[in-house]
Amino acid sequence: MDQNTQALKDEEEKMQRLRLIVDGTAHCLIHGDYSLEEVEGLILQTRSRVLELFPDKGELFDLIYPSKFRRLFRDWSDRGKEVGL
Repeated sequence: MDQNTQALKDEEEKMQRLRLIVDGTAHCLIHGDYSLEEVEGLILQTRSRVLELFPDKGELFDLIYPSKFRRLFRDWSDRGKEVGL
């Protein structure tokens, strides 16, 4: 396997891990019973895990995921509907 093929394979594996992390967080927010503080903590934990994979993508994470996660919590969880994020 040449270097470019290996680099592509490594990148694909990192993207798969990113999807699993994000999907897992979304699942927890939809089905869990979290307080608003716990939701914010979960978002920070997810950010840390993503930055382990992509250290230079913190700003991109901040643009995309926190609002998505808060919206999922607000729209799908009972507690999220109560606090009306």
